[in-house]
Amino acid sequence: MITKLLIADDEAPVLKVMKDFFELKRYEVIMAQNGEEALNKARSEKPALAILDVTMPKLDGFEVCQAMRKDPALAKTPVIMLTAREAIKDKITGKECGADVYLLKPLVLDNLLMNVEALLRGGKGARFS
Repeated sequence: MITKLLIADDEAPVLKVMKDFFELKRYEVIMAQNGEEALNKARSEKPALAILDVTMPKLDGFEVCQAMRKDPALAKTPVIMLTAREAIKDKITGKECGADVYLLKPLVLDNLLMNVEALLRGGKGARFS
C-alpha cells in the first residue's frame, strides 16, 4: 500500500521539490497551493499525513490545521508545519492549533523525511522548535 501525503505550499517550486522527493521515496503526493484547497483535499483524499506551509492564501496553515483537528475524520492525521516564520508566537500558535511538528525553512528534505516517517510510525516528530 502506498502512503498518501498532502503537501500544501503557495510556492510552486517548493511543492515540486517536495513532490519529486517524496515520490522517489514511494509516497503518493497530493498537492495544494492554498489553504482552502488543502483543507478540501484533506477531506476528500484522507492523507496519512499533511505538510502545511503557514503563510498561504485563503486559509493559512494554522487555520487548516485547526479545521483538521475539529473534523473527526482528520483529527488524528499528523500535521507538520513547514515555514519561514520563526517567531516564538508563531511556534506557540502552531502548537495550540494542533501541529505535531513545526519545522523551519529553508527546507532540509532528509530532516522532513525523518519527521514524516517518525509520525507515520506513530511516534513523535523529531522537534518542535
